[in-house]
Amino acid sequence: MRFLHTSDWHLGKKYQNRDRSEEQKLVLEEILNIANQQNVDAILIAGDIYDQSNPPHEADKIFYQMLPHFSLKGERPVFIIAGNHDSAAKIEVPKYLTEELSVYFVGFHDTILETYKNISGIEVTKSEAGFAEFLLPNYDYPLRIIFAPYTNIVKVLKGLPYDSDAASFLMRDYLKQRWSELANLYCDNKGVNLLMAHYTIKLPDDFSPEDYDAENPIGGNYTLYPDTFPEKIQYVALGHIHSYQVVNLKPCPIIYSSSPLCYSRKETDLQKYVVIIDLEPNQPAVFNKIPIQTGKKIFFFENIPINEIENIIEKNPNHFYEFSVSIEGVPNYLSLKNELESKYPEITKIHIMKPEMLSYMGYHEWKTFSEEQLFLNYLEKVKNIEITKEHHEVLKEILEYQPKEEQL
Repeated sequence: MRFLHTSDWHLGKKYQNRDRSEEQKLVLEEILNIANQQNVDAILIAGDIYDQSNPPHEADKIFYQMLPHFSLKGERPVFIIAGNHDSAAKIEVPKYLTEELSVYFVGFHDTILETYKNISGIEVTKSEAGFAEFLLPNYDYPLRIIFAPYTNIVKVLKGLPYDSDAASFLMRDYLKQRWSELANLYCDNKGVNLLMAHYTIKLPDDFSPEDYDAENPIGGNYTLYPDTFPEKIQYVALGHIHSYQVVNLKPCPIIYSSSPLCYSRKETDLQKYVVIIDLEPNQPAVFNKIPIQTGKKIFFFENIPINEIENIIEKNPNHFYEFSVSIEGVPNYLSLKNELESKYPEITKIHIMKPEMLSYMGYHEWKTFSEEQLFLNYLEKVKNIEITKEHHEVLKEILEYQPKEEQL
């Protein structure tokens, strides 16, 4: 049984107010082409379909127009969980309509899919909160999936009191126990066993048995460890991290597929992928990543002459550019800046570094300064203020200030 794993589409997301809907549509078409070329039996979308809980109309339009193609009009199942950017309720709204198209939405941690055989012959044979077993027409063994859309401890405990400082511990322990129960009950070696999740998983180098502190929520997620996942699972399809990551190979491959597009400057050098997985009962997963070619990169150039901008863009057009520029010897720099921004929609920002800020030292050196050093140098070199001992003392007092806790 062959799968395509993707996540973090973030439909509706812009970059610096630049619309990316056409780019998003094109990259989904590329993913669809990969799925068809690889002849996959099912598609796993591990959360963050949208960039916000109430996405723009264009994002919905792209999504719902593409779904029938992803599912081959019902012949190929598509499994979708909610991420921390999605509205769980919105994700589940169309499920009674789309299940006939073999598109299965799971927005909540306790969602129960109805046992049902659709017109394409794809059947939900077993189901309970966070789990379902499927039969696909071309296979004589079942597919089991533990669904773990993003949730939080408040929804898990449903109004019961808890210590907020221990929320990450509680969430980790709850998920580990729940997933283990489901795997022990349903996931034997006579079927294919998957888990889809949208959480932050610590990389192996960060793991320390003596310091088992899943207390670093990133992007609204609770941090988990590889041993949170049951041993009976053959592959964990993760969403949330935008780079391709093999978190661990034990107890099975635990993998982030990456987002399909570059959504921040930090992602510029990241190649984007989808993952193809081959699974059969009682055998280890075989997987490989396939690079995505569609999509703009986001480039940032620091401390360059403003008259070099045009050459940079012309050499590699059709991407996003942000510049931090020096204007020394360019008397008409404002008109040149306006002209460049008008001519090249690829430019998201031109930040002017005035000569007085660059004359003291190189821009890269400024970046290494502490807040205190930056401010004092600003006073001295830009405002021509003689720095005294009192300046140091007052600034230190401001930086170290901590508000007192309110008296009960």
